[in-house]
Amino acid sequence: MINKTFTGTIGVEIKGSIWPCVLWSESKEVLGTGKATKVRASVDGNPVITALMPSGSGPHMLPISKPLLKKLHKQIGDSVTVVIVELA
Repeated sequence: MINKTFTGTIGVEIKGSIWPCVLWSESKEVLGTGKATKVRASVDGNPVITALMPSGSGPHMLPISKPLLKKLHKQIGDSVTVVIVELA
């Protein structure tokens, strides 16, 4: 179990485009790697199984799918609370 909670803004700039992702600033320290890592998590209380992806600038980013954005009634620029529960 990891059980780390963080709040972040949806939107990470990658190669000139804004992606619907949230950066986790302490990811490399907690996970011990800079590589993609599959996790069980929740976003604003909604469970997800996803891969934390390297952002290229250090920390990992958690992607937010279009269906989840719709369910959350959120968009780029909005804030969400993420709980990383465990490695999947």
